[in-house]
Amino acid sequence: MYGVTESYQRLFLFYFLKVPFEIIPQFIYLLIGHKRAVYFQSNFNRIQLPTLFALVFFAIAELCYPQATDFLLISGIAVNFILWALSFQYLEVHNTAG
Repeated sequence: MYGVTESYQRLFLFYFLKVPFEIIPQFIYLLIGHKRAVYFQSNFNRIQLPTLFALVFFAIAELCYPQATDFLLISGIAVNFILWALSFQYLEVHNTAG
């Protein structure tokens, strides 16, 4: 019983604390042209972090200013298509997903 709880805690700590703090410096390395940006050698991985920031910005904008302006509509469509394209990468990487 305690082993299962400890396992979930480790997974939570790994995916919500360790992984973001490892990927963000790699994105900064990519922006400055450093060779240590190993994670972002794939083109799909280069799209993931900016898409996450765009999605968070879009969600906050929709919550604070929920009226449908052209900018929010176009950004919502763009984020939707990018997330759709990134879902194909998930299906290619994980054979059991599809």
